[in-house]
Amino acid sequence: MDGGFENQATGALGTAMSSTAWSRQNQSGATTNIVTTTPRSGAKYASVVSVSNASRNLQSPQSATASAGPAANTSYVVQFFVQNAATVSSFQGGVSTNGTSNPVYSTAATLAVNAAWAKVSYVITNSTTAATTSGFFSALA
Repeated sequence: MDGGFENQATGALGTAMSSTAWSRQNQSGATTNIVTTTPRSGAKYASVVSVSNASRNLQSPQSATASAGPAANTSYVVQFFVQNAATVSSFQGGVSTNGTSNPVYSTAATLAVNAAWAKVSYVITNSTTAATTSGFFSALA
């Protein structure tokens, strides 16, 4: 599973989950792109610009094989760096064993303004449901 952005095409994220590309969900009032302007490291990062309080899900590429996705009843560390010009409420990380629904989310947190890149890290224990399709990792704001 490619969890970074270096191998992603620049431009708007699509809505279809993929084994090779990051995707987005619930984008009312927001734009989500892979961009190259001032990344923390590497050449690219994901940018979400929102003008509403609707949730925005960024979903990592999912494994093409169900058995290679997140395992049931397993803890995962979901970590990433954020840079945000405004406070973000109800920010969460998530893991799903089935790739499309029933994710397990971290406790919601409020992200203070981060003028510089700041590391966010969650330990999330996946559900006891066996994987039926490939899973994904998600950041929800």
